[in-house]
Amino acid sequence: MKRACRRRILGDLQDACVELFRDYRLPRVMRAAAPDGAVDFAGRIEFDGDELRGSLSVVATRSLLDDMRGRGHACQDDWVAELANQMAGRLKLKLIRRGVVIRLGTPRLFRNGEASALARRDRSRIWLRSGAGVIGLKLETIVSEDFTLEGRYRKMDLMREGEIQHFD
Repeated sequence: MKRACRRRILGDLQDACVELFRDYRLPRVMRAAAPDGAVDFAGRIEFDGDELRGSLSVVATRSLLDDMRGRGHACQDDWVAELANQMAGRLKLKLIRRGVVIRLGTPRLFRNGEASALARRDRSRIWLRSGAGVIGLKLETIVSEDFTLEGRYRKMDLMREGEIQHFD
């Protein structure tokens, strides 16, 4: 993927994360270094489209998930897969606004050692901090040879994040 397209899509992903954290009323989000210790959980979701396909992986510390869902929540570990799903959905809406359509797969959960191995393996991950917690985002993409974002922007009336649409 051309660097400019990649930077724009990564910017959209970072914006999606900041917006999601804001909607969960988390403290200010800022860039961060990779955590020294192990990450506790990871989620991954794949996507595909005619011109763009790939995956989004999310790794997170327990403290970040505690801030989002409440400490000791029964499905705490499963939450990071849902977090990957929500971020991918927000990224999908941003891509649609740019004229790129993707379909999302089912999110997958990784725990403990698997999550830490995934975090170590992904050196190009974007790390963000909110409060005491840290989250890492990794976007892997494969694009068609002539893929570009230039000149594709379309003004579209789309749903906002968090809205639901019923089909008849």
